[in-house]
Amino acid sequence: MPRFSIIIATFNRATLLSRAIDSIVKQSFRDWEAVVVDDGSVDNTEQIVNSYRKLNLPISYLYQENQGVAAARNKGLKHAKGEYITFLDSDDWYRPNHLEDRNNILLKNKYVDLLHGGFEVLGDAYVPDKHNPNRKIHLSKCFVGGTMFIKQEVIHKLNGFKKLPLGADSEFFERVKEYDLQIMKTHTPTYIYDRTNGNSITLSFNK
Repeated sequence: MPRFSIIIATFNRATLLSRAIDSIVKQSFRDWEAVVVDDGSVDNTEQIVNSYRKLNLPISYLYQENQGVAAARNKGLKHAKGEYITFLDSDDWYRPNHLEDRNNILLKNKYVDLLHGGFEVLGDAYVPDKHNPNRKIHLSKCFVGGTMFIKQEVIHKLNGFKKLPLGADSEFFERVKEYDLQIMKTHTPTYIYDRTNGNSITLSFNK
């Protein structure tokens, strides 16, 4: 059982995917596996992932017909073996100490069911408010799903993510709070949230 399972949901991001995977490979903390879920890409995503798998890295590749991010993450959850589940959107990346920093926090706070936060935004830091899409709020007021580290048994008990047109991450976070689980937030910005591509896959909304 690896310490962390990193689920990467991707769709036609072959030109960016290597950057994301490279950031995992370069981690100072080595006890991880990565599960790449290809959500129906028609580019060379599979070939990109296979180039890493040939190096005997703990990276697996799963394919599904296009169903959206929530379904792709849920498919990844079925195959993830880690003690904690975390995520990396295919257009984002980790700083080299990301996993080590989060592991240290979780070792010191073993009661925590879900750890989140700690990101740097590249590009527009404002997103639509889920309560009023015509109004924008700063990402610092949001739950950014890609940053979460959650115990495997907890995310399975919550049945993963719901397929929604908007705010699947936020809806998931609301369910976590309803279950009265132990939540902790960090502000160490080791997750790089890239919104410069114009179609960022991460949908993050107001708490």
